[in-house]
Order: sequence, then C-alpha cells, then structure tokens
Amino acid sequence: MENDPLTVDNICIVEKPKRKAELGRDVLTLDDFSKKFHFQRRPSSTCKHKLKEYYKTRLSHFSVLEWITSLVPILGWLPKYNVRTDLVNDIVAGFTVAVMHIPQGMAYGLLGGVDPVVGIYTAFFPVLLYALLGTMPHVSMGTFAVVSIMVSAPVSQLATTVSSVVESEADGLVASSLPDLHSPVAGTNLTLQTSTYPTIQASTDIYTPIQVATAVTFCVGVIQMAAGMCRLGFLSILLTDTLISSFTVGAGIHVLTSQIKHILGVSIPGKSGAGSIVLIYKEIVQNILTTNYVTVCLSLATLAFCLIVDRIIAPKLKQKCRFPVPTQLMMIVITTTISKLLNLRENYDVRTIDDIGKIPIGLPEPVLPPPQLFPQVLLSSLAPAVVSYSIGLGLGKMFATKHGYEVNSNQELLAQGTANLFGSFFSCLPMAGSLSRSVVQEASGCRSMLTSLVSALCLLVVMLALGPLFQPLPVCVLAAIILASLVNILKKIGDVSKYWSESAVEGVVWLITFLSIVLLSVDIGLVVGIMCSVLATLYRAAAPQILVLGRTKEGVWLDASTYKTEDDGMRVLQVSGPLYFLVYESVRVRILEEIGQNPNKLSTKYHYNTLILDISNVSYLDQKGASLINWIEKKLPGLGFAVVATPLQKARLDGVQAEIFPTYIDAVLTYQGNVINEHIIENMGNDPMV
Repeated sequence: MENDPLTVDNICIVEKPKRKAELGRDVLTLDDFSKKFHFQRRPSSTCKHKLKEYYKTRLSHFSVLEWITSLVPILGWLPKYNVRTDLVNDIVAGFTVAVMHIPQGMAYGLLGGVDPVVGIYTAFFPVLLYALLGTMPHVSMGTFAVVSIMVSAPVSQLATTVSSVVESEADGLVASSLPDLHSPVAGTNLTLQTSTYPTIQASTDIYTPIQVATAVTFCVGVIQMAAGMCRLGFLSILLTDTLISSFTVGAGIHVLTSQIKHILGVSIPGKSGAGSIVLIYKEIVQNILTTNYVTVCLSLATLAFCLIVDRIIAPKLKQKCRFPVPTQLMMIVITTTISKLLNLRENYDVRTIDDIGKIPIGLPEPVLPPPQLFPQVLLSSLAPAVVSYSIGLGLGKMFATKHGYEVNSNQELLAQGTANLFGSFFSCLPMAGSLSRSVVQEASGCRSMLTSLVSALCLLVVMLALGPLFQPLPVCVLAAIILASLVNILKKIGDVSKYWSESAVEGVVWLITFLSIVLLSVDIGLVVGIMCSVLATLYRAAAPQILVLGRTKEGVWLDASTYKTEDDGMRVLQVSGPLYFLVYESVRVRILEEIGQNPNKLSTKYHYNTLILDISNVSYLDQKGASLINWIEKKLPGLGFAVVATPLQKARLDGVQAEIFPTYIDAVLTYQGNVINEHIIENMGNDPMV
C-alpha cells in the first residue's frame, strides 16, 4: 500500500489549463465586418406574407376534433385516464379537500356578507362545470378570503336591511311581513306601497345580500368569458409578483378588520368605501364595553387550538400520515356540540348561525340574479374577476411546471367564467383558487380533474343531510378560523424589504399598493397598484441603462462601479435600452459627468483621453438619439472617440466622423493595440534567453 500510486498522499491535483479569451479573427471596423460576414438586411414582411404564414401554421392544420377538445378538455384526458393507478389517489385527494371546504366555505361565506352555507354552494356548483372545462387539476377551486372580502363591499352597499327600510316607529308593524333578507334562495326584489305602510318610502326595492352577491358572481362570469373569447389571457401579466404580494397583504388587513367584531362579540354598523378600516376601528373602540367575554374566550381558544395544531402538531404527523389533520373541521364539530349542550345563544348571548339564518336542507333552486343590479355591480365585479383569475392561474402554472403539463390561460378564462356564470344561478360567490387547499390537494395525491368532482360529491352529502347540524355553531369560531388562516398572508408584510432590496422602484410600488388598499379600499387599491406597476415598467423600459466599463490589470473590461479597474485613460460606455428624444438629455448629461464635464460649461479637460460609446444594445434609436454622437464630436474636441453599433443602426449614423466598430473589443484593440501581444512582447524582452 505504501507504493500504491492511488493512495491519498500520492494523488496529484491537476489544475485545468487556463485559456485566454480572444476574438478569433482580425480587428475589424463595422463596414469590414459586414462585408466579411455577408450582412443582408431582412426584407420587411407584407400583410399578404403574414396572412400566408398564418394560414400555413394555423388554418391548414385546423381540426374540428382538436378544437372541441380544447374547449372541453375532459374529452381529451378522460379517455386516457388510468383507473388502476390514478383513481384511488383522486378519491383520497378529493375527500381530503372536501373536509377543508366545509369550514373554509362557511367562514368565507360569512366573510362575503352572506349565509355560511353559500360558501359550500360555491365549492360545489361552479366546481362541477370547472372540472369539465378547466386545465389545472391541482388547483382547488371554491371560496377564497380575498375574493370574499371584495364581494362584501357591494353587498354592504346595495343589500337592504329591515332597519334601512322601516322607520323606527314602524319596526314592530312591518318586520314580520318582510322576507328573510339573508335567505340564500330569495330570488325577487320587493316593492312596498305607502298605502299599506305609510311610514315606508314609496316603491322601495329591497335586495337581499345573496341577490347582490350572485349579481356580482354573474358579472364576474360575463367579464371572464368575454376576456376569454377575446383571447386576453395575457393580461394576467399586469399582476406582477410585487403587486400580488402587496395586494394580498392589504386585503388580509381588510379581512382581519372585518372579523374583529365577531371575535369580540360587539355589534357595530357595517362600513365600506374609502377609509372604512379607520371607521370600523373607531366604532369598535366606542363599543368596546359591550364585549361578550364568553365570545372572546371561545374565539381565543379556537385560534390557539388551530395555530398550535397547524404549526406544531401537524408537521410532525405529516411524516407519518399522508392525510392532513382536519383542525378547522374538528373545532367546528367541538364548538357546535358545546354550543348545543350549553345553549350558548340563549344563556350567554353568543351569536350563532341561528342568528344569521337557517341552513336549508337540499339544493337551492336555480334563480337568475336581479338584472337591474347588473349595472350597479359591474364595476365592483372587475376586481374580483381579475384577482380570482390571476391567483388561480399563478397557482396552476406553479403546479404545471412541477408536474410537466401545460395551462392554457385563455381556456382558463372561459372555464372560470362559465363556472361562475353557472354558479350565479345557484346562490354562489365568485369561484377562485386557494393556495392552502391546493397544496393539500397536490400532497394528497391528486392526479386529474376527477379530484374536484369527488370533492364536490362529498359536499353534496353535507348539503343534503348535514346542514342543519351546524345551526348552533358560534359565529366567532368561524371568525377565529379565518384569522388562523390569515397568519401566513400577514407574514408576507416582510416581503416589502425583499422587493426594496431588489429594486427601490419595486419597493415603492409595493408600499403604494398596500397603503392604497388599506386606507382607501380593495378595489381602488388594486387599480392604483396596477397603474403604479405599469408606470414603473414604462419607466424602466423608457430609461436606458448606462454601464461604464474599465480595464482590469488582466486586461478584462468590467463594470467600473463594482470591480477594481485601472485608470488608463480609456472608458467604454455601454447604453442598453431605447435611445430617443425623451432620454436624449439624460444620456448626454450622464456622459458628460463620466468624463468630468460640467453640462452647463464645457472645457477641453477630460478625465479620460478616449471614450468608446457602445450603442449595440440600444433597442430603439431615433434621429434625435443618433444626433448625440454628432454632438459629442462637435462639442468635445480633442477627445478620442469611437462608436460601437450594429449594421442596422448604421443607417442612422450618416455623417458620423468617428470610426464605427462591431464590438467594443475591436475599438479597444484599435486604440490600444492587442493586449495579449503587448504582454508577450514584454515577457520576451525580460527573457535572458532571447
């Protein structure tokens, strides 16, 4: 072993040979470069040529069967479905997600200002149609907190309560004759005549909360379907990661604020519009002495139980069991039982589902939302239409990348729009994807859209038989479940530092969007955020980036602001982006500052002897931008000057006296000589053997 050449002590580490980067050709000017490599200008495409290419690539290969399959994707994947390997996984995943739908649906239904059972309807009716038309099997569709809080705004504004119709002196006279304004199946507006009740305003239209909510759902479906038919799926790119992060956190603040009154058990009037958060907290402070301490204790116990199980116990059990712990469902069962046994509603004045309305047994009858509400809720429907689609598409693309399939953005618009349109007839909120449910759905073994169908069938059993069992459920328990689900969303407030470190512009967009949502409203904040994001994008696209390159000791040209470079009298200025009339002055000032000139008082003393202006990365060059080169030649005499451009840009550079090169290396070597050859000559001169 001592003479073994493979022992550790005898192994020699062989270094990789170092190679010098060279051009591999002679130094050339731009004209010589174009001639040597036979530059040819591509002819511009005519309209006739474009139509011909479109026919070759699209119309000539058109198939009616493929078109139908693309509209109804289930016709494509169902015949190929492997029952033996996939069915069990889909059933398990569907049942698991259905268990999550029950508490989340009830909680987010309450959050939307309607009966809790409406949340379960939303996880059933639209999902049935989406399973036929959707292309995102791993995304769990149903209720979503942010969309629910957006729907609650028009509900609180347009839904009529008894107190807003009947004057105080007539409350006892008329209240018994009015319909249940929370009934999820109420389908007609009411007109009250003064001849019957003199104290009521003439011809007053009364809309229940569910009528307003379904009108929003209907408009959301119409907007999404219209966008899908117009192939506008690409517009989802307007919701950048920065915008979605700030929007989610801001909406989370609204969700948190809306549930405080349920946590404390206080009764305050609903607020909506700009500054509603401030007004709500003002009302809470004024009514803080009416807090129900039993409600607070029940809320805190539920919140603590959910957080402890989800954060501590569930991660440990996840390693041993594929099924997630149904924390929220457990709390609903436990607290409903306690409420029933102790009669919390009567004995301790704890608000329960009974105070909101009855949970009906069976399925709601299909009812068209009041058409006269559509113009009133159309603008309010734009935000949930965009947000629900964009969040679902983002989740779908994330899972598609992981599992290797494609998501059709335009088909998703059609699928979600059709599903929402269908759901609006059955007392549903707008459907959206949920991150928490989607992660569980994927982890539970989901293989196809059949998971959504299994989940919907499980919820059907709840609607047909188990609904009334939840009547004694305390409302504060649903509020506590919502707050427990908000923890991850509110933690994203730390994202502002991440985006600010990446770019100050992104940080400003995050803060403006967040503050607009919190201080104004969710809808207005979203519009402000999109406008800020678009303006920031236009600013970055319109402002060129200027990079100053300097030479290191090794002869490598690098960014002088981040690397140590030599002061050898030469600098390369690389301009990337558009160079046109709007940015002409800013680029001119930047160049003068780099060579040590006062923009208002030019001199012949420069920091550097030679300036190489590289515009080969300029995306757009107009006549004004090109005139900057002529200005440098005329106004800065005695400065060694060269230009780097592309053959297509040369047409704009007529009259330029400076030499034009294809790369800045050609320009540098022309002015300084080949650096590699200089080192070789220097070494040969110091070698005594020569």
